[in-house]
Amino acid sequence: MPAILGALSPLCATVLGWLILNETLLPSQAIGIVVVLCSVFLGQYALRVPHSQGARAAL
Repeated sequence: MPAILGALSPLCATVLGWLILNETLLPSQAIGIVVVLCSVFLGQYALRVPHSQGARAAL
């Protein structure tokens, strides 16, 4: 979990700078935000196997 929070920290700083300080958000930065959010989502939810099924597959 701490690694995910570390990945979201620069993202939050970028978005807050854009919203509050009227910083320019480049298309490459917007793409980076989408990539980070997708990787966090995949890291948390993709390929989760319930423990009962994982134990049966190992046997």
